[in-house]
Amino acid sequence: MPEPELDEVVISDASAIRALAHPARLAVTNALFEHSRALTATQAAKIAGVSPSAMSYHLRALEKAGIIKHAPDSNDGRERPWVRAGTSLAIRPRSENAGAAAATDLVLALTMETDRKQLLEAVKRREDPEARRPLDSAANYYRTTLVVNADEAKTLFAAVQNLSDPLRLENRSTPPKDAELVTIMLGIIPEGPIE
Repeated sequence: MPEPELDEVVISDASAIRALAHPARLAVTNALFEHSRALTATQAAKIAGVSPSAMSYHLRALEKAGIIKHAPDSNDGRERPWVRAGTSLAIRPRSENAGAAAATDLVLALTMETDRKQLLEAVKRREDPEARRPLDSAANYYRTTLVVNADEAKTLFAAVQNLSDPLRLENRSTPPKDAELVTIMLGIIPEGPIE
């Protein structure tokens, strides 16, 4: 019988967060958590742009951190795939741990840099009829400042999640034929009191 999937994987110690703070590991973790699919080391290596042997090392580091796990054995002799250890992943560094805070900073920087590059590539492709993809016309970035209290901020975040969850790959049994994968970003960043 397959092992049950956790609702949320929470990493808080420095070593687990550092395990995620590598571009190849982050790319594969995103693929496993965002697309809810199993990946072999060879498939993961292709996503991350590294060799399968290097990817095997990275996958074991992610497993040790409790972020991913082996899928149940298929008994067909092929390479055993990897799956996410839960339905979502949260990084919650302990406030007293400077190493965890530094590792979290690196993970956040890597994530934001990846998103920035992908957005800029879509904007550039939009101007080139030969390279343009259908969803490049929807590529966008929105930034604004709101006036909210803590409860309103949490409600806003939950509302966006509720709006987007039905559109996640794992929740769409028959997406439209012209559908593609897109990433949305939402950050709630406290700026301080109203002056």
